[in-house]
Amino acid sequence: MSGSQGTPPTHGACTIRTEDLCRHYRLGDTLIRAVDGVSLEVRSGEFVALLGSSGSGKSSVLNLIAGLDRPTSGSVIVQGRNLARLSREELSKYRLHTVGMVFQSFNLISSMTLEENVELPMRFAEVERGKRQNLAHDALERVGLVARMKHRPSELSGGEQQRAALARALINRPHLLLAPSSPYATCANRCCGTHLPRSASRWAWHRWLPCFRWVSGCSNWPRVAW
Repeated sequence: MSGSQGTPPTHGACTIRTEDLCRHYRLGDTLIRAVDGVSLEVRSGEFVALLGSSGSGKSSVLNLIAGLDRPTSGSVIVQGRNLARLSREELSKYRLHTVGMVFQSFNLISSMTLEENVELPMRFAEVERGKRQNLAHDALERVGLVARMKHRPSELSGGEQQRAALARALINRPHLLLAPSSPYATCANRCCGTHLPRSASRWAWHRWLPCFRWVSGCSNWPRVAW
């Protein structure tokens, strides 16, 4: 898949564009319009917060940009590629190399240590075992969890799990970081969502990361969409 592991987009260039994006599905006899005609544009290097009430479709938009779901109509264009037209294999490569995602519930694998959780994306990317261990150690050190790398997720606090999920999301050096959040979860929310993008910008291997973070009531972001 061209561009999946290539040069990061030029700072300020358009990286994400959605055009009349829709995701509808049926629940019994009811048509649910989770996403209905959304058009937006995000440039490389931007931190963008999308604000909205619960159930307004923020997570649905995120899943479409992440390549986890396909639109009913409209388009999702990331680095010049329309995700709606990619094959299943191409979408898998896109998620592996282009997107880093911090899931709302973190989705750390309970039977694995933190080190193994952070290594997992590199296994899929076929990174050599010796390099995986060094990179995982470095990533966990940068988020202050190197002393906990042999611990399992159940032995960590919520904030520690979030930082581990961030390390895992960035381990394959993605061009795009998606970080959904709910208003009750973490200390990052209490500081209006600024903790995650700032830490990402310090150690994301000098890549420009357009960052999405679903927050509620944040006013100090460079750009906010309602």
